[in-house]
Amino acid sequence: MTDQTYSKQFWRFADAQEDSLMRYIESLDIADRTAQVFHRFRPDELDELMTPTAVSRLHRETESWIQNGLDERSWRLLVRDIQNRRQIRNREALAIWLLAAFSVYYQDIYLRTGQMIEGIAENTYRIAFEDAHAITGTGRCVPPGQKNINEWMKDVTPSFGRTFINMLWIEALYNRDTLLARYQTEGEDGAHFNPDSLENQRKFKNIEKRLLERSKPTASEPQGHHGIIDKQMTSITGRSVMKAMKDAKISRYRFIAVIDSVTTDACRALNGQIFSITEAKFGVNVPPISIDGSGNQIPHPCRSIIRALPDAAAYIRSSGAGEQESAHTYKQIGKIDLNDRTAVKSLLDAFAKTYSKSKRELCLVIAENGDVFMVYGDQYTVNTDLLGIRMKGSINIHNHPPKTTQYSFSQQDIESFYTDGSAVMMACDERYIYEIRRPEKMPKRDELDAAIWDAKNKVWETLDSMGIKDNIWLYREHAIIAEACKSLGIKYQRWKNEY
Repeated sequence: MTDQTYSKQFWRFADAQEDSLMRYIESLDIADRTAQVFHRFRPDELDELMTPTAVSRLHRETESWIQNGLDERSWRLLVRDIQNRRQIRNREALAIWLLAAFSVYYQDIYLRTGQMIEGIAENTYRIAFEDAHAITGTGRCVPPGQKNINEWMKDVTPSFGRTFINMLWIEALYNRDTLLARYQTEGEDGAHFNPDSLENQRKFKNIEKRLLERSKPTASEPQGHHGIIDKQMTSITGRSVMKAMKDAKISRYRFIAVIDSVTTDACRALNGQIFSITEAKFGVNVPPISIDGSGNQIPHPCRSIIRALPDAAAYIRSSGAGEQESAHTYKQIGKIDLNDRTAVKSLLDAFAKTYSKSKRELCLVIAENGDVFMVYGDQYTVNTDLLGIRMKGSINIHNHPPKTTQYSFSQQDIESFYTDGSAVMMACDERYIYEIRRPEKMPKRDELDAAIWDAKNKVWETLDSMGIKDNIWLYREHAIIAEACKSLGIKYQRWKNEY
């Protein structure tokens, strides 16, 4: 399955659910709800005190609002203040009734969004777990339940820095204040205030867009605007995929960005990158991405996802891995901790076991920052110059095909080791594995050339001192490299390939 096909499975379902939710939100008709509030008041009476009967009615209604679920902390504090007062002006009552209309509206949306997200989370988890389990063959499928959803909904949503319910409360306050400002300052008196006017209908439509629509980047806002519900949905999607990865015991994953008109620069930069599950960080390298490369908070209108990958050793061990890749190309196949000796050895052993008898040269490179690359060559050579500066400080191993090997490093290998900055260079063939380590102080290039020349001139003397009388072809190049490295103070060794 291609990454594109994999990604579409998530968003086709999620976007369809959002479309259904949008239709529900439109049916709530916030314009009609607010119109009913305005019709309670006359603009010329806003500064007058409410009658005792009207105050008692307001107290009863505010208490019923709390009992029916409007229990956001800021709302409760506001209601308690109203209930402790006996003198309330009509202007204050209009503001609190209008806020209640928006709060009930958003409460309905919150509950319906929770139902939508639960379905999206389960669908997301099952797709991701099936894909990950096919790689590891282990783990147990435990889709996120209501408890998970409730916990995630209460968490701070990346880039907003607030919880979902808190963001809806802020929206209620913002929309209430915006509508009051229009009512009071734009020449529309209460008797003629018309929520159905074209201008007001645009305002109410914008309320719906702020919830769901993914808008495109503009010159003033290059990262674009992001709907509140859509952001919450992508947040739950990201958490569901991460749960699936961990349940399937995946060790690494690839970031996949759907490249379109709203894709942020941050997601474009992350697209295709590979991360260890131990370095996964929600909002940073697990979508939705809320922090860019400079550490700035950003919106996330993207359709990004992550996908499980086999670990690098498993990739290397897989049948025919890399054999079909074009010559003189490379690809990143993983990322590990260079200080984890067990992980490094596992990769090197997997390469030697898999490619010792390969008919083409390949090279496994573990860069200093832990990035793992495979470089693909031809029958005679592999060009690690493709990796450039990433070779410096690396640990790498390449193979010598059966018909070209000299059972040790070639002089070209030694020259590459000298110039590319490798910390450790290894090579293997069907008989031997050999290794050379960079000393703290590398000899000068002319010293290297002289040492190899001298070693060549006395190779027979060296072979004789090694007691080699037969099968000279197995030892000649080895004797030259061993003698040259010895004279230069460079550690070199060769041992039998047990694979």
